[in-house]
Amino acid sequence: MAKLNSNLTIKIIVVFFAVLLPQLAYSQMDCRSTLGAHLTPFHKDVPILWAIEGTMAPGIMTSPYNDTDITKLNGGMILGALDFTFARNHNFYLEGGYKNWTTSDFVSESGASKSKHF
Repeated sequence: MAKLNSNLTIKIIVVFFAVLLPQLAYSQMDCRSTLGAHLTPFHKDVPILWAIEGTMAPGIMTSPYNDTDITKLNGGMILGALDFTFARNHNFYLEGGYKNWTTSDFVSESGASKSKHF
């Protein structure tokens, strides 16, 4: 009975941290990823799948301060994923990436001209 309770306690702790830590670390990006649908095997004999996704988003718009200036925007995102399959019906999926954006407006007081997100 004690072993059953300890296993249940461990499972509850793991689920708690799996739900809590991403929220504290802001680990989920706002842009959706479609990597899970495009996993490719490394080799037919190796149980590892992988995928990489990259996006660039340059742009130009009129300045919010006046009608003569233009604001240059530059954004991008790169994501990578690995899927390890073992014991026929278990797998471990890992996905992460880097996202950034920059604007040419000089907003030095607020620091809102640049953003980076891991």
